[in-house]
Amino acid sequence: MLSLDVLPPIKTVHRSLGPIPHDESSNAGNLQILENIFRNQYHLLDSAFRRRLFLIYGDQKTTQRIRSIKQRRGKAHDPYDRLQWALPIPALFHLRMNFLYFISRVHFGGKGGDQSTLYDAMNFWTRKKISKSKSDFYALEQLIIHSFQARVCALLWDNLARSRPGVTLEAKDIEEMLAAQNSEDFSRLLDEIIDSYGKSALATDDEEFRNHPRTLLTAYAKLPAPEVRHQACRSWPSTSSH
Repeated sequence: MLSLDVLPPIKTVHRSLGPIPHDESSNAGNLQILENIFRNQYHLLDSAFRRRLFLIYGDQKTTQRIRSIKQRRGKAHDPYDRLQWALPIPALFHLRMNFLYFISRVHFGGKGGDQSTLYDAMNFWTRKKISKSKSDFYALEQLIIHSFQARVCALLWDNLARSRPGVTLEAKDIEEMLAAQNSEDFSRLLDEIIDSYGKSALATDDEEFRNHPRTLLTAYAKLPAPEVRHQACRSWPSTSSH
C-alpha cells in the first residue's frame, strides 16, 4: 500500500547573500558564482557536497549552462568539482512566463479572426502593451485571466438564463441566484456546464472552440472542494461586466 512520507514542519532559515561580482552569461561565470555563494559566503565544507542536494533556481540559460558543466565534469574526483550536489531548476517565475507566452502564441489570433481569441479580447477591452510578437508580461497575464473568467462567466450566465426563459437577466440577478445556492448545488452546476460544453466542442470543427473545454476542465480540476469552487466563482459576474 502506498504511504505518504510527510516532512515535519520546521522554520526555514533565511540567509541573505552579499554582492556577487561575476557574469552569469558564460560557463566560467556560473562556476565563479557557485563558488562565491557556497564556498566564500556560506563557507560550506567538502563534506556538505557529498550526500546533499542543493536546488539552484534560474532562467533557462542558467539551468542549461549548469547542466552542461555537470556533464563535462562528470568524471571529476572531488564531489564539489563534479557538481553532483547542484540541481539546476527553472525558477517558478520563468515557468509561469513561458507558459503565458505559449498561451499567447496559440490563442492570440488576429484581425478578422474568431471572437474567442486574445486579439479580440484585447481590442474589446482596449488593452495596451500587448501584441502577438512582444507583450508586457503583466498586461498579458491580466488579459488572459480576465478573458478566461469572462468566458466561464458567459457559460454560467447562459446556463442560469435557461432556468428563466423569456426573462432578460442582469448581473445583479446572476449574483442573487448564485448567492442562493449552496456549495454542492453550485459544484453540480459547474459540472453540468463543463459536460454540455465538452459535448458541443466534440461536434464542431472549430479548433479554437475545441480547446476551451480542455482549459475549463484543467482549471476546474485544480479547485479542491465544492466550497472552494463556490467561493472562487462568486465574483465572476461582476468581473465580466467590465
